[in-house]
Amino acid sequence: MEGVTIDRIAVIDIGTNSVLMLIAETDMQGHLIPVARLAETTRLGGNIRQTGKIHPDNLSATVEALLRYRTIAQKHAVRHLVTVGTQVFRLAKNRRAVCGHIHKETGLTVRILSGNEEAAASFLGAISGSWPDNSLVIDIGGGSTELALGKGRELTDWISLPFGAVVLTEQWIHTDPPDKEACSQIRAHVFRQVPENWKSRLGSAESVVCVGGTVTTLAALHLGLSCYDAEKVNDLELSYEDIQTWLEKFCSCALRERCELIQFDPGRADIIIAGLLILETLIQISPRKKVGVSDAGLRHGIALQEFGKIKRPDLISP
Repeated sequence: MEGVTIDRIAVIDIGTNSVLMLIAETDMQGHLIPVARLAETTRLGGNIRQTGKIHPDNLSATVEALLRYRTIAQKHAVRHLVTVGTQVFRLAKNRRAVCGHIHKETGLTVRILSGNEEAAASFLGAISGSWPDNSLVIDIGGGSTELALGKGRELTDWISLPFGAVVLTEQWIHTDPPDKEACSQIRAHVFRQVPENWKSRLGSAESVVCVGGTVTTLAALHLGLSCYDAEKVNDLELSYEDIQTWLEKFCSCALRERCELIQFDPGRADIIIAGLLILETLIQISPRKKVGVSDAGLRHGIALQEFGKIKRPDLISP
């Protein structure tokens, strides 16, 4: 007897900088239909490179966001909820205690993704609906940056690079606004961390797509949006010159001014420069001087994977 698929699913992604939730359905063809997208900045991975542990204050803010998300998911009649954790959990020495605390306070079980699982899901989500023969997905996070190559829906190779917008901000940016020397140090660090074989691969793909808060925030600003709109951001193409123009603008602004510019996500204002320096350096390495933007990413990929394997509508996981 053929199973019945879940009607509605929610995926929560707990990252180094933000906690994100996607509530989605699928149509008859299996295409993902977003119902709601939510994002909160809790900075769970703040100073984790220095301390090796998740701080209780950051954990408390994250738990509060998760409780709100669970309530929203229930109001949307979600039948299945999945919670995943990425680089911040892979780095944290106290991840077991953190996951135990989250489960105790919220009932949510965090599934910690490996680098391979994260890259595969981000790739699947980023190119969902479009299957070029040869695609590169760049996922700039708070604690790490993933590069994923694939053909069609199949991931063929990936790498997780040990830098992200939060990590580089904490390591290099100590003035407001950052000085030119700090920006140069970040560029040089990113360049050194990309293996030589991947530097050549950055230009081998037919399409380059970037996901994550850095690039979607940039896209919304580039479009002149005062409120974030995922549908308008999706599929926008940004040039190397666009990225440089915004970098120059941000580097001439104090944090307060950047918060005003990014009024729809002021919590990203302190790390947007480091995130854009990552993007700028990766695009500079590549002979392709343009990058496509996708609001879809890890959450969307996990949702597609879950819709593909879950058949019992009476099964509601925490």
